[in-house]
Amino acid sequence: VDGELLDHSITSLTLDESYGHKTVEAYYTTSWYVDAEHGNDEADGMTPATARLTFEKAMSLPLVKGDTLHAARGRYAAGRMKQPQSAHYWTGDGTVHFIAGEIEVDGLKDTGYNGDLKFVGDKAGTTLKAKSARSVFAVTGVSAKRTWRNLKFTDAAAGVSEKADGGAISMVGGSLSIEGCTFADCVGGHLGGAVFAARLAENSTITNSTFSGNAVDAYNGLGGAVYASAAAEGVTLAVADSAFADNAAFNGGAIYAETKA
Repeated sequence: VDGELLDHSITSLTLDESYGHKTVEAYYTTSWYVDAEHGNDEADGMTPATARLTFEKAMSLPLVKGDTLHAARGRYAAGRMKQPQSAHYWTGDGTVHFIAGEIEVDGLKDTGYNGDLKFVGDKAGTTLKAKSARSVFAVTGVSAKRTWRNLKFTDAAAGVSEKADGGAISMVGGSLSIEGCTFADCVGGHLGGAVFAARLAENSTITNSTFSGNAVDAYNGLGGAVYASAAAEGVTLAVADSAFADNAAFNGGAIYAETKA
């Protein structure tokens, strides 16, 4: 293996025996860093001491399949997560890991990443708050696959002033998986107090999660905790082992689901 890979580790090897040839594909993974309090968007992002400042600049790093971006505590400015125009850069299949503690996110607009991207909280507990009028995560993409795991969303009130749907998560297209998350006191505009999932293109799931005190701001709003619709017949949102309490909407206090958008 050629040099310049000392900061990487091999996570998987794939053997391809098609057409009588045997080739091995290796995936090297790297840890990257973003820090809202001590970072610098001109830094290389390769160590905690040289972390980027914003998600927008951190996601422009040469991230590749399997890499992890570690987010330190602090308040992150609103920004757009846009995939760099390079076939060698991250096309998804990576992880954003939020360190334990409380983190404020003023809104991340995720419109450029197709593929599987995971947002994961620390095992010791991570709380995400949003003080702005935007959803914490706003995702658009027909082929986007997003996972949120082990995160607590509180006071995400996108719907109060801007009437944005989904106080914590707004997703249009693609598929989502929410695992072991808590949504408390989130407010959406008209559809989905905590989660707005519209025109889902593939089957999606919510498991082992708790929704409490979420609401929609509009008097005729739908889905106090979750609003979901599908882009085609047969696409489903499966909810299992999850609890809903004290969520409020004109229709569907806990969940409002439509079979087709």
